Amino acid sequence: MSNWNSYIMYACTDELKRFWTSYYALDNNKKILFIMGKGFDPRMNNNIKLLTNTVDTLNMECLLVDFPYTGTPIYKDLIDQNKSELMTLSSKYNFKVKNEVRADFSGQWESGIKNLCSKLAEINFTDVNDIIVDISSLPRSIYFNILRTLYSKFQYSDMNLFTMVSENVTMDNAIIEKSYKEVNPIWGFNAKLGRASLIGNLNISIPLIGEGKVNALRKIITEFQADDVCPVLPFPSKNPRRSDNLLLEYNEIFRDILELEPQKIAYAHEQNPFELYNILNQLILNYKASLLPLNKKICFGISILTSKLLSLGALLTALEHRDEVAIFNVSAEDYKINMKTEEFIRLNDKSEPFLMWIMGDAYK
Repeated sequence: MSNWNSYIMYACTDELKRFWTSYYALDNNKKILFIMGKGFDPRMNNNIKLLTNTVDTLNMECLLVDFPYTGTPIYKDLIDQNKSELMTLSSKYNFKVKNEVRADFSGQWESGIKNLCSKLAEINFTDVNDIIVDISSLPRSIYFNILRTLYSKFQYSDMNLFTMVSENVTMDNAIIEKSYKEVNPIWGFNAKLGRASLIGNLNISIPLIGEGKVNALRKIITEFQADDVCPVLPFPSKNPRRSDNLLLEYNEIFRDILELEPQKIAYAHEQNPFELYNILNQLILNYKASLLPLNKKICFGISILTSKLLSLGALLTALEHRDEVAIFNVSAEDYKINMKTEEFIRLNDKSEPFLMWIMGDAYK
């Protein structure tokens, strides 16, 4: 039975306000650790602002996760503006912003992730009841490992673990990734597979498709030699034609390189990572039932080319099938906003908050 066959998720501002109000009315002495990223994305403070505006008396500390850039960040003004806004909230609502957890990424990215996880595991969580991880301004390889570390540490405890994201597909598509690095599984999500051990396995590729990632998918296809491929498209979606547009964008790869048949394509609601998790979980179970008699070693390579919200479905799948699922993410060397900064910031007005209850009281 899957861990999140039944789940709790809240979407949209009004729904979240009702939840926060009732949840903390029951016990306003709960100690909260709010973990978030320090970045240029205007969505950085959306969720902590919503929480403090809804419940103005909270026993809360905020932990900022910083990730160094190479040289001076191109959007340093946006980063400084976000940090200033957070400190203003801190003064207004009387919560402490703890010293930033800043991993050393001066060497390899992988060593920086290990460093970050070690620092996170050493934090004193005494008396903390709720941990809220806001991924809105965190890179995937970082928030995947933050949530993996916390889940492993507290999965048999009474800790409540939530994750939040401020979702805005238009803003996601406006952030252009430049000069992709070498494709490797995210550290901590490699299904115990090295390059050599890929030989002799049956490899199943499950790319989660999103806009503007055609070149990234090409790199993944080259790196992860798959025996079968099952892409997942976002549907239903706010734009009814989104999946059709993606089929056109990836047509050459799907038709000429992968030679996909239509029945090989799966669909998951673009705003429900738990639904995606259940779809991925069932896909894995079906493949294992069919292929295990042929080969005892099967690796499922899930490529996260989609939104941060849907990516959480892949994270939950990897937590449950840790030794069988490798998560591929093509990290970029740099990012660029493909519109004027002022216009990009205005888009934030249409961002939507989502909260996923990952573990804790709701699942007892």
